[in-house]
Amino acid sequence: MNPLPPGLSRRGFLGSAAGAGAAVVLGSAPHASASASASAQTPWLPSYLDGRPVATLRLDALDAGPVLRHGDGPDHCDVYGARDIWVYQDRGTLYMNYDGAGDQGWLACLATSRNGTDWTKRGPVLQLGAPGSDDGGSASYGVTYEAAPGDWHMFYLGTPNTTPPPDRIPAFPYLTLKAHGPGPAGPWTKQPDVVPFRPQPGTYYSTTASPGHIIRHRGEYLQFFSASTQNAAGTQRTIGIARTRDLNGPWQVDPQPIVPLDEQIENTSLYYEPANETWFLFTDHIALDAFGEYTDAVWVYWTRDPDHWDPQDKAVVLDRTNCAWSPYVMGLPSVVPLGGRLAVFYDGRPAPDISHMGRDVGLAWLDLPLRPPRGPSGPDLARGARVTASSTYPGYSPDRVVDGRTSTQLGGDFSWANAEGAALPQWLELELRAPRTAGRVDLYTTSGYELRDYRVQVWDGRGWADLAAVAGNTSAYRVHTFAPTRIDRLRVLAERGPDRQPGYARVNEIGVYPPGD
Repeated sequence: MNPLPPGLSRRGFLGSAAGAGAAVVLGSAPHASASASASAQTPWLPSYLDGRPVATLRLDALDAGPVLRHGDGPDHCDVYGARDIWVYQDRGTLYMNYDGAGDQGWLACLATSRNGTDWTKRGPVLQLGAPGSDDGGSASYGVTYEAAPGDWHMFYLGTPNTTPPPDRIPAFPYLTLKAHGPGPAGPWTKQPDVVPFRPQPGTYYSTTASPGHIIRHRGEYLQFFSASTQNAAGTQRTIGIARTRDLNGPWQVDPQPIVPLDEQIENTSLYYEPANETWFLFTDHIALDAFGEYTDAVWVYWTRDPDHWDPQDKAVVLDRTNCAWSPYVMGLPSVVPLGGRLAVFYDGRPAPDISHMGRDVGLAWLDLPLRPPRGPSGPDLARGARVTASSTYPGYSPDRVVDGRTSTQLGGDFSWANAEGAALPQWLELELRAPRTAGRVDLYTTSGYELRDYRVQVWDGRGWADLAAVAGNTSAYRVHTFAPTRIDRLRVLAERGPDRQPGYARVNEIGVYPPGD
């Protein structure tokens, strides 16, 4: 029942050379067979080796493809690639700070545009520091904030370490450094005496404390920075909040991240939607498969209060299902309102591999006003149900499947699993608080350990009747719809577990909803 160890890290693969690798197949389309009275909808979801959570909702962006390609920047500044973008607007002009991979390494470069699709490259805006200094290996990813007219602040990523030439990919530790300028294009003067915050041993940001989006909130500045730490399980990543009232002073880092480390996300760009008073945080998600770790999707989280975030309130914005040109890699989003829509800039690579090199910048669109994606509109009839099971593995519990948490994460804190040696089929039974009419059952299993074959059944007074029968499943989240049915008792009959552990069945959550949802 132990999870497999994770693979390589996202940036620079923990210091190893990150040349073009083999194509990464994230999953195959699931095959399902359903009873005549039911259908099992199969939204594509990746499957991760270590059971890290997946986002089961979608807020699909419309992809417009690449808008800035690497290779022709001034002085060869992006001859090897362009990635990690930060886009901001001032007086009708769009400014893009992007990481250009040039002959000297990765540097923050500038491009400008009036429409978001046609860009003029201006060249590097930062230079490398002295060898061995905090930015002697890379001075990249410049996040900006205008405090007042003529008072612009840049927080950029610095590191003394890179992979070997010619790639020179930035490697741990990732630091937040400071520069100042009179306008959106600079020129930028480094401020080495300003130390915003640093990685700290024994914290969730012991390896990475790199810059992120800054907002003004309740009299202070909040920076949503990228954080990571390393332990026996590998590299874990999340977002933290650092706070200050002085942009040229130190920042105080919150003791806990906004979402758990198991979410495996990094980098931030926020948008506030006044129509519903909601904050949307765009970030990139890190996949794990046999070829290592890499950015496989743009996710978005939402909240009314930027000090508090719920890891369940998230959705996929862009991944292999709706990206038109990058088959595997989608990284570091930056969003800006433009022409009545929200522009989502991101980096990708038009090749069947996960290399950090040879990347370009793409653009996708979301309609405004932005609204969180809709789940089932009716009440979850499974809440408060009495749950029993044929057997249970120590540390797991049947009650987990009706606790309202729709995480697909691995472990006893999130799911039920059958006992060791208890042969399949195994079952979970829900006795609702009162008989209700339902037309939909949502089933969440564990990412990387999905049920292959199972049945959703209802007690009809004489025996168990199928509402849905599914074979060959590879998705951690399935929606099953059926004709309106009066339900008092419902069960999931697990007939075959995942290929990795075929004798175990895991169920994270069961939702039961009225017809029409």
